[in-house]
Amino acid sequence: MGTALGFKFNEDVNVYRHTVGNLGTAGAPTSIPLVDGPTITNNGATILTKGWDSSVAILKQNDIVSFAGAYAVNPISYRNVGKLRTFVVTADVTSVGAAGTINISRR
Repeated sequence: MGTALGFKFNEDVNVYRHTVGNLGTAGAPTSIPLVDGPTITNNGATILTKGWDSSVAILKQNDIVSFAGAYAVNPISYRNVGKLRTFVVTADVTSVGAAGTINISRR
């Protein structure tokens, strides 16, 4: 692609463009979505949520999400590292009424 400020830039065909989900609305959400309950499995987790705008696409597969109060921990000491843990959405999510079920995996 070229050189600028002494750095050489290359194009990589393995990097794809990701379009983020609209978070349940075309504008600002009418309320703050809340976690309604988790379900943990060997393959990941399902998070039940409520408070979305009715019957619209919320999230897309590969979106990155975090949840208030779900902090990352040090893998050795298991102490809170002070940052929210991030998760990957594993399937597109559309709200049913104001509820949505988010399939996630650890990042």
